[in-house]
Order: sequence, then C-alpha cells, then structure tokens
Amino acid sequence: MCGSDDRFQAPAAGRHAATVLADAELAEVAGGHHPWWGDPAGSTGLLAGYLGPS
Repeated sequence: MCGSDDRFQAPAAGRHAATVLADAELAEVAGGHHPWWGDPAGSTGLLAGYLGPS
C-alpha cells in the first residue's frame, strides 16, 4: 500500500518494486506516507483482502 502523496517514498518506487518482486501487488491509495491514518477502514479492507480469511 502506497500513499499517492507520499513525500518520503514516491509512489513510482512502489510501482517499480511491484514489477520486480515475485507475486507483488501495489495498492496506491489517497494519502501521504501513512495513508491508513486518513482512511483506516479502506486500508484495513485492502490488508484483509490481501491476507485472506484467518
């Protein structure tokens, strides 16, 4: 998960990492370096979808 307005780790770096890491996916969401602060429910949904059922 990467914030579209992240000033510390540019979204382009996350997109690049997702292309070179096996089975990697990138979710670019609105927000800065900690996008889960601005949208905790949306971020939790993304993570839960990634982790799958427990």
